[in-house]
Amino acid sequence: GSGIIIVYIKATQGTEYINPRLKEYYQGAKLNGLKIGFYHYLTNKSPSLEAQHFLNSINGLVSDCKYIIDVEGTWKIAQASKATREFADYLISKNKEVAIYTGDYFYRDNLNQTVKNLSVWIANYGGVVMAPKYAGHQYTEKGAVLGITGNVDMNVFNDAIFLTPKSTPIAAPKVARNLVKAVVAPKTTGDRKSVV
Repeated sequence: GSGIIIVYIKATQGTEYINPRLKEYYQGAKLNGLKIGFYHYLTNKSPSLEAQHFLNSINGLVSDCKYIIDVEGTWKIAQASKATREFADYLISKNKEVAIYTGDYFYRDNLNQTVKNLSVWIANYGGVVMAPKYAGHQYTEKGAVLGITGNVDMNVFNDAIFLTPKSTPIAAPKVARNLVKAVVAPKTTGDRKSVV
């Protein structure tokens, strides 16, 4: 009822943490007809093991949106890029579409060209987004949504945040093609409201 279309749920962090309410949040989002995505908060323990942990934790849960690598905090440039690339490559090897979530300055100053080919969801709370092309923009961490206590991260997304529709068998009805785009929003705006 608040105009929210997409919700991203934190699934995991590092190699051990799993959101204890992951499945509860997932079921609630599904019941309310929201488009769902999952994210992992990246540490520098072992990116491949973190990626395995992330996929194991969301096994059986259906995502509508790209799988997000949340990379922020204190990193050396080479470290952040190497860890992000390793995590991304593991997910890509499992046929998962990946994007990065990070702050605008972190994206500009701490990630190098080895990861700039990945879609990005940028946090920027005031001013022009510096990333040249992005799938999402988190514009505040102090949003309010009816039914949620406390501040909420608010975002606008474009179609690049969604998983690429899989090809449809020839025998399937034409209506099944691009169903997500048809249901989500008119093509005139290109932006979506969401909540993390």
